[in-house]
Amino acid sequence: MLVVDRPTPGLTEVIPRLSALLAAEGNPVSHLGALPREFSVPAIIRLGKKIQVLGDSALVSVDATKRKVYRGSRWPGIRERVLARVSSASRGESLGPLHELVLSLSLTDPFSSSFNVRSCKSFHDVIRFVHEMAVRCMFRFGDQHNRPWQKRRQLRTRLAFRLYLIDLDEVIPAGKRTVEPAEVASIPFGALWRGLSDKRLHWPERWDREFRGLPSDFQEQVLGGMRGPRRRRGPRYAIVGHEYLNVNARFAYHYAMVDAMVSGGEAHNYVHFRFHGGGASAEQKQRRARFMESVLRQLGFDVNRRGEMLIAWLRHYPLADSEAALEMLGRLIMCAQQLDLMMRSEEDVDGYTQHFMAGDYHLLLDQERT
Repeated sequence: MLVVDRPTPGLTEVIPRLSALLAAEGNPVSHLGALPREFSVPAIIRLGKKIQVLGDSALVSVDATKRKVYRGSRWPGIRERVLARVSSASRGESLGPLHELVLSLSLTDPFSSSFNVRSCKSFHDVIRFVHEMAVRCMFRFGDQHNRPWQKRRQLRTRLAFRLYLIDLDEVIPAGKRTVEPAEVASIPFGALWRGLSDKRLHWPERWDREFRGLPSDFQEQVLGGMRGPRRRRGPRYAIVGHEYLNVNARFAYHYAMVDAMVSGGEAHNYVHFRFHGGGASAEQKQRRARFMESVLRQLGFDVNRRGEMLIAWLRHYPLADSEAALEMLGRLIMCAQQLDLMMRSEEDVDGYTQHFMAGDYHLLLDQERT
């Protein structure tokens, strides 16, 4: 049996060899929450602090249907059956042709070179592949369709960038060309904006001082800004609805995309996030990516990271939890501005993570100013 704080994608390969999976946190209807059922592995997700009462029990019985955990062996003969199944899985024995055709999963790593349609061996593989490709297409949509919008409202903000809002379902007061953030009746936008506009996380642009008086195109070229579809001082767009938000924008010298649906029905709630780019070396950008991955995982996100590129998602969480995640995501986006330039060693990854999670944002700012 495996007891974890939160199920992560890294558990995919070991699940068939488990007798049971217990997790303190996580999403019961996520991919990792559903996968154990396909291998007949009892799993209970989001046990909370109750998981601590297990202590060092040598033997427990798990009833996943009723979400109950008992000390000792509860049902005669079940232990031997579980051990036989685990032993078969460990030896790689087939569970039968129907299982191989329908439930077996070969496509476990979405960034592997073997993650392609030719590697699909089961219906489960096909569904996994289609889902991953759909998410990637959604993330690329904003970059492929970067064009001016006719019906747009400019957000009035003290932040050093222009943000235009595209109103989906009349969440912005009619007749206004510029609006205050508080006037936008969008649940996910309000949550993200609270994080983005946190006064503790804004500092003067370091490179504005360093490159003062030099042409802006020169700054873009030196700091890597020419490699993306948008210029640094260009407009940014957000599509807003009462329960929906899509932001695909450039912040400083990196690109961030947030796509979210947040409502009272948690079955439909999700927060998707993509991040890449920067003005530092590849090694420093990867350090920042590892810092962000560490933070996002602690916030409950599932994360795929390849080099400097991050893709993260949080799905089927209640409204309050989704709002809290978006607010922290906004802080993380602003905190990450030019942080790659500051991260000079691997120790910085853990140190910055601890400061951020503790809310010690002033320590990040003090280090940036030194």
